[in-house]
Amino acid sequence: EIQEDSVLEELKLAAEKKEHVAGILAQGPKVSVGGTKKIILVDCAVAVLLKLEIQEDSVLEELILDAEKREHVAPILAQEQKIRIGGTKKIYLRARAMAVFPRLELHKNHTVCFLMLNTEKEEHILAAEVEWLRNNHVRERLRA
Repeated sequence: EIQEDSVLEELKLAAEKKEHVAGILAQGPKVSVGGTKKIILVDCAVAVLLKLEIQEDSVLEELILDAEKREHVAPILAQEQKIRIGGTKKIYLRARAMAVFPRLELHKNHTVCFLMLNTEKEEHILAAEVEWLRNNHVRERLRA
């Protein structure tokens, strides 16, 4: 647990195999990352987002998710509930990680200042669009 009054400049996790993060995902309660400024999760480590707790009053400067394969984001897509990301200012989603966008939930009084969706493959865009359509209420919220 990272205490709210302490500051962690950057939390970066990268994992090529799901076995590398299986221990984290198997743990019961979420881990508070209160005073963290930047979170970077790469490939299988993207699923660790399910175990991170970003409080409503926390401001995360940057959230970067980068996943090359569908199985890297499958644990997140399999969940029905939203992933609360506090008051995140900048969100970068690359490749297959774009598909998790509809699952992300900002806290009510916060606004994203910058959103980047980046991929070189058309199928990543299609996967993100499918998830977007499955979560139609996100589209409604963005229109308001």
